[in-house]
Amino acid sequence: MSLTQVLAATLPQLKPELCLVAGVLAVLLGELFLSEREKPALGWAAAAFALLAGILACHTPPASAAVSTMLFPDRMGAYLKALFAFSTFFLILLTLRSREAKLMPAGEFHAFLLAAALGCCLLATSRNLLMLYLSMEIVSYSSYLLAGFLRRDLRSNEAALKYVLYGAVASGCMLFGISTLYGMTGSLDLAALGSALGEGRPAAALAVPFGMIAVGFGFKISAAPFHQWAPDVYEGAPTPVTAFLSVAPKIAGMAALGRVAYLGLSAVPAGGYGAGGTLAVLLSWPAALGVLSALTMTVGNLCALFQTNVKRMLAYSSIAHAGTMLMALAAASASGEGLQAVLFYAAVYAVMNLGAFGVVMALSQVTGSEDLKAWRGLGWRHPVLGACMVVFLMSLTGVPPFAGFIGKFYLFKAALMAAAGSVALPGGQEASTRWLYGLVLLGLLNSVVSLYYYIAIPKALFMEKCEDPAPTPGSAGWLQPLTVGILAAATLLLGICWGPLAALARQAVQGLGALTP
Repeated sequence: MSLTQVLAATLPQLKPELCLVAGVLAVLLGELFLSEREKPALGWAAAAFALLAGILACHTPPASAAVSTMLFPDRMGAYLKALFAFSTFFLILLTLRSREAKLMPAGEFHAFLLAAALGCCLLATSRNLLMLYLSMEIVSYSSYLLAGFLRRDLRSNEAALKYVLYGAVASGCMLFGISTLYGMTGSLDLAALGSALGEGRPAAALAVPFGMIAVGFGFKISAAPFHQWAPDVYEGAPTPVTAFLSVAPKIAGMAALGRVAYLGLSAVPAGGYGAGGTLAVLLSWPAALGVLSALTMTVGNLCALFQTNVKRMLAYSSIAHAGTMLMALAAASASGEGLQAVLFYAAVYAVMNLGAFGVVMALSQVTGSEDLKAWRGLGWRHPVLGACMVVFLMSLTGVPPFAGFIGKFYLFKAALMAAAGSVALPGGQEASTRWLYGLVLLGLLNSVVSLYYYIAIPKALFMEKCEDPAPTPGSAGWLQPLTVGILAAATLLLGICWGPLAALARQAVQGLGALTP
């Protein structure tokens, strides 16, 4: 195929990414040439580009075999691109009237936000390990800059410095693992990696490069013991940045890890599970992910019990949810049910977590604080925000009839179904997965533990009296409560009518790794 033919087949697949690139250029040029009075319009322009990118992702044309070998043009990629774009759109709406947004250059902030979303789209669809690494660096560098955007805020400076230091080490480890793996297999292509690994290489030797690569993924999804950066960065970064970091990069990293595990370390043929694919694990990665899941869930929930700062509490909550998703990712099955559950839960998690941080933005704008003591009695003065926060927290816990309950049901169901069977190994052997029963039990116990610290926020909002009845220093306005209300309604709706989203997640898994729809 000529270069022209490859570009003609590839560029239609990159419409969402090209739209985000256009958005980055537009808001940067606006920052240069618009007057100070006109610059607030840049946020609306960035939101429009993010919304358009999401719509384009939903209408991605069928792929052909001439598409570039650096990216997967499959249904899973389109699903995730739409998720990242719409998440960025709602985040920008929450940011437009926030207290911290007034302290940041609108053009630069939204440009880096769109650039980070662009990196997430590329990361979730990367087929080549080098492309995966470069995409992760786009997300990381944009996130570093966003975390330290409040240059006169010492907490923001500290958050950015810690983020950079941890990220540099994780990035170096990952690059070392990729280069070592290339030296052992002669390939960086995920679709070809499985066959290259099945040529009798000892698992002990392969554990070194994949262990180093796992460090990079562990950092990106804030899985224990690579989570130490997350609480400090989440607390110190501007709240809109914290909301973004807790959703898009985490989901993108989880999706990329799923591709490496299910395609690079398993014999899943091109065309995915819908094409009659089977699962033959080449390394014991399900057990490794199971250990990581157990550690991440437990550390995240136990540490969250002692937090009084809401942002820091939600940071540990985010760590715990990463462990829950890892549980389903470890449930390797021939039907791909674990990956399907992760994709479904990713969409649900994005809605309810963005909503929770939206309430934090609004209430911290009212009180000037993110500490629970400052929020006492606010639920009665701001009933819409208080009620929405209860919806999001109950959904994060997994209480019906909210979307979080359905999401966790799919995660636990995938693990239980995998535990009842076995995993095929090269050579016709099988490996038992009964250990997943213990992981499911631990996950259920952790969900009970999470209820304790989640309920502390509604308790402060509605059951505790405000010690200082003095006037509050700010107002939540109208845009943030409206956006939070939309997200709360979506959380409730997905808990009642989840079938269409589940069907989309199932279709995405069926096309895993496919070059044709």
